[in-house]
Amino acid sequence: MIKRDKRGAIELSMTTIIIIIVGVTLLSLSLVWIRGVIQKVTQLSGTAFETAEGEIGKLSGVSQLLTLSPTNIDLGQNSAKPIDVIIANFENNPITLTAKSQSGDPKLSCTFADQPEKKAQSKTYTLGSGKQVKIKLIAEDTGSRLGVNHCVVTVSGTGVDETTETLIVNIIPKRGVFG
Repeated sequence: MIKRDKRGAIELSMTTIIIIIVGVTLLSLSLVWIRGVIQKVTQLSGTAFETAEGEIGKLSGVSQLLTLSPTNIDLGQNSAKPIDVIIANFENNPITLTAKSQSGDPKLSCTFADQPEKKAQSKTYTLGSGKQVKIKLIAEDTGSRLGVNHCVVTVSGTGVDETTETLIVNIIPKRGVFG
């Protein structure tokens, strides 16, 4: 009769278990990394399309007193994005104006960045005939509900009726490592 040592079988199964654990760990880490890369690429492409839309709008020329570029944005919860507010004078005489913003939700603020402190009203601008000014408007969410929201931008003091444009803000969930 031949005696067999059973220790070899146990060592082989321990090695197999260790290899499986290391393999699963590497697989899960690589899946998390790939998901992060895909999310960054998706975010980057979305930002690129928004920027392209805004630039195309600028190339087509400003043809009205008030233009927002872009007019629609996706904004993650508890984050902020800048928007261009372009005001142009198509009148023969100089005009003095201010821009104001008002949000549809108290937790969504749209403030102008043309002063040291952000406010819902811009500085006063005097534009000569044929001139324009571009002001940054910052849309910032502080925990509002998901879905479509808006900010209304109004230009007044032009000597004609007030002009308004609406910025459509789609509040989306902020993505974390696993979400």
